[in-house]
Amino acid sequence: MIAKQIQTTSRSFIKTSTKVITLGDGKRTTIHIARYPRATTAIKLIAFDQPQKLSTWCSEQGIQEALSGGFFLRVTEQPLGDFWVDGHRLPSTPIAAEWAKQRGSAHISKSGYLRLGPRRAFPGRPDPSASLLQAGPLLVEDGSSLINDADSEGFRTASRQFDSDISDGRYPRAAIGYNQNTIFSLAVDGRSDDDAGMTLNELADAFIELGATCALNLDGGCSTSQISIGVFQNKSRGGGKEYKGGYPICNALVFQDISQSR
Repeated sequence: MIAKQIQTTSRSFIKTSTKVITLGDGKRTTIHIARYPRATTAIKLIAFDQPQKLSTWCSEQGIQEALSGGFFLRVTEQPLGDFWVDGHRLPSTPIAAEWAKQRGSAHISKSGYLRLGPRRAFPGRPDPSASLLQAGPLLVEDGSSLINDADSEGFRTASRQFDSDISDGRYPRAAIGYNQNTIFSLAVDGRSDDDAGMTLNELADAFIELGATCALNLDGGCSTSQISIGVFQNKSRGGGKEYKGGYPICNALVFQDISQSR
């Protein structure tokens, strides 16, 4: 992939950049990257009482940094997969049983420390005050791509739980990753002549190029929502139209600067 950087903004806590990526077949797409220092960033999982635009909620709450979280069912407005907030299990629709333990997950400790891995890597009942969501698939582990034809998390086999097979083709994407020093929030534009979106393979490669050692795909498509420096960064598209300020979602990840509390 060839990248042309078109915008960079830095603050003491956050560095954001927007790049136009030329993909392997010559098509292009725009990606939005926010970088946070891992040692002084706490992550919090937020569940909304009802679907709402992340941009609206962040504006009302004074939140500067956030990213769309896990998948949800539009009919029931419930998260898809195991979902815990601050030690409490919230109502959700289970992932197909044969894939539940393999499905990529984000575990957030009481202090806001993020770990990514398959669901089986974390306690069945998270520690008190910890949070957890299932999403997936895992994109990167130990600095190498996990995306192949094996369908190891069952996204192709269990695609009936989604609007479409998210592993097949290019889409707008949201994902999170990290290495020892940095947390990466990434949003990919798509569904337009100017923005092709990314396959999961391309998304994994993008994280590896950033230097991420671990990365997890989150709820993408029109749900893709990234807030950085208080601004809605990406373009939310679906059904042939663009959703200004994003599409209503059910949960999100918030990034908090805790450098002053140490």
